[in-house]
Amino acid sequence: MKIPLLLASVALLMTASFDPAAAFTRRADKPPAGNCGSLVARHGAENVWFGRYSGFLSLEFKGREVPFSNQGCFASEASCRRWQNENMTFTRGGSMRYTSCERGAPARYR
Repeated sequence: MKIPLLLASVALLMTASFDPAAAFTRRADKPPAGNCGSLVARHGAENVWFGRYSGFLSLEFKGREVPFSNQGCFASEASCRRWQNENMTFTRGGSMRYTSCERGAPARYR
């Protein structure tokens, strides 16, 4: 009696929809970027660096890639460039579409 119940439970778990990409792309897992509002208040909009990253996260166990993006502000160009490299590492060899580090905060933070 216990074996059919166990087999039914395993079958149910195997058919449950699970997207492994969600486990890797949660906001908390992304390389952290500075808060634009607080950095602009502290350093001024013209002294803040704004970084963007867009590409794909490689899911080796699935043999596919899923879209990935990240953005944020930084106090220096060096910290922005380091953040770009952290994003490249985070995507596990997934292809990169676009990345930039530009001086000046976007207009929405001015």
